[in-house]
Amino acid sequence: MLSSSKLVLFSFQENPQKFITPRSIFPDSQFSFRHRKFLKDIYLLQAENSHKAKNESPNQEFQKVLSKSPKPKEPLASILLPPLPVSNRDSINSSLSLTPMPMLHQNESTPIFKKKTIKFDKLQGRRSTLAYYPPVTIKNSVIRCSCKSRIGSVMDISKPQNQDNFIITSNLKSLRGQYLFAVCDGHGEDGHEVSSLIKKKFPKILLRNLPENPSGNKEIYYEAIRKSYSEINNLVMNGNFDSEYSGSTFVSVLIVGNHVFCANVGDSRAVLGRFNETWQAIDLSNDQKPNRKDESVRIIEKGGRIEANGTSDLLRIWKACENSPGLAMTRSIGDAVAKEIGVICEPEIIDLRLLSTDKFIIIASDGVWDYINSLESVQIVSKAWKKGKSELCCETLLDEAVKRWRNNTESIDDITILVIFLRAKTL
Repeated sequence: MLSSSKLVLFSFQENPQKFITPRSIFPDSQFSFRHRKFLKDIYLLQAENSHKAKNESPNQEFQKVLSKSPKPKEPLASILLPPLPVSNRDSINSSLSLTPMPMLHQNESTPIFKKKTIKFDKLQGRRSTLAYYPPVTIKNSVIRCSCKSRIGSVMDISKPQNQDNFIITSNLKSLRGQYLFAVCDGHGEDGHEVSSLIKKKFPKILLRNLPENPSGNKEIYYEAIRKSYSEINNLVMNGNFDSEYSGSTFVSVLIVGNHVFCANVGDSRAVLGRFNETWQAIDLSNDQKPNRKDESVRIIEKGGRIEANGTSDLLRIWKACENSPGLAMTRSIGDAVAKEIGVICEPEIIDLRLLSTDKFIIIASDGVWDYINSLESVQIVSKAWKKGKSELCCETLLDEAVKRWRNNTESIDDITILVIFLRAKTL
């Protein structure tokens, strides 16, 4: 076989009037630097001999022809789209009712605000996986989200710490249409430390466990969620605070396109507001309390006992021969002592596909649910939802919860509420 240089010289000698271009010699080849330089010299020589270059110099014409040559194919690894930052803060229009605070870095935790509203109208994110395949797109089902939190009090004196926390994360895996919303309600001496650690670490853990691209196999998401809950529980158990008698509830809502996965441990709750001639409340989670027979069986089998503490009708979990830990839920993050008698961190998961009649999702700590049931919460929020104001939805529900606490007791629990507006047709 002739080398490339011999092939060019032979063609030039046989047909001195015929132009030899890189494309005509090697139509399907990739050129090295040496090949390109050699061909350029040959091409310029031919151009001068034939006087063809009238308005363009031989060098300009060569560059023009060379630009039409086939480009080398990229290796598979190089065509993967680069990952985008998880935080899309610059593309989110936020409005806070409090005095504006400096923008936080990604590795800083966001403090509890009285009100926080985030719009998700023009989020940027990755749409495709590999350039060889059609773009992967998923529906963006979320319009906006608001959050409001209130510290608890006893006889109108505020408690030292608000032990509630919340999570709002968009563009999971840099894909538009994937969101994580969550509320965690700490308890025990260091309950606020537990909920703060969950807020800071859980989104990163879940990101690591989620599939790179949306999957139609929901078991993949179930496994990712369960694994993430187990990992965050291990982090809490090894934290630099009391995790023996301190812990937290944790209800999370993962939205992937129009598919919702709600995972829950404890007695915080998520509710879907659906309008189909009348308002309906669809529970996305079930409270895990000792009064549930299926949950109490596990506690008793592990040697625990379930009794009220004498001053209240509220059932609590105790060791067989000790008046501890007195936990009022059968699943939680943390609570090492309670884990010895059947309390677990494995979440119950409920999934569903959103319909056009699904209008909003409420996620709240038990400061709401102690005196307001799921249907009442949907009816209360729906009045503000019709006005298109998610902040007002949170305020209205919180005000009603505080009112009912005051009508029943001298103390008020911490209250945190998230309201998520879904992209659906209006009434």
